[in-house]
Amino acid sequence: MNKIEELQIIKNNIEKKDTYNDLMDKYSRAYEQEFYYECLFILYGVIEDRLRAILYHSGIIKERTSKYLDNKESKEYLSSINAKYNNKPNPNFFQIQDKLDMLSAIIKWEQEDNRYMRSEYLDHLHTQYEEIDKEEVLSLIDDITEWKFYRNDLIHKVFEDNIESVNNVLKELIDNGDKIRKRLYSLAYKVGKHSYVKEDI
Repeated sequence: MNKIEELQIIKNNIEKKDTYNDLMDKYSRAYEQEFYYECLFILYGVIEDRLRAILYHSGIIKERTSKYLDNKESKEYLSSINAKYNNKPNPNFFQIQDKLDMLSAIIKWEQEDNRYMRSEYLDHLHTQYEEIDKEEVLSLIDDITEWKFYRNDLIHKVFEDNIESVNNVLKELIDNGDKIRKRLYSLAYKVGKHSYVKEDI
């Protein structure tokens, strides 16, 4: 039996806040006690969650659990934008890289003269991103991609390397990941201020 299927989805903002506070409390205590693997797990989860929040508030996905472009008001435009910049019209948002690529495509589209393609949705997207520092977002995407690569590489080699050297690298990885978390949280807040959807989680 798949126990993941028994987990209950967060229902409202209060549950979301409680979950975040609980996990960040665990993160702080784990860091103090040098339980870096738990820190890594929580940081990766926060990064995934904030990226998904950005997609959701940008009208890219209809539901927070959506796997693909499923918002009928935006799908055609976003598929075209993602195909242009990533050669990938149908991203899979269960993959963190596809989330990053979609965000990168929007930023690059916003940087260009994109007025040739107009719709009510795209006008809102333009308003949402026009005051956001595009270079900072692209830099953040690069930093997340690099952080993710080293995180994956370290986990795959965890039983091959000297434990003391692994712990030193882990701490540096956690510290860098925490900086990324704060930057990503700030971006999600800015995007959410002009959210395409009514509710806010």
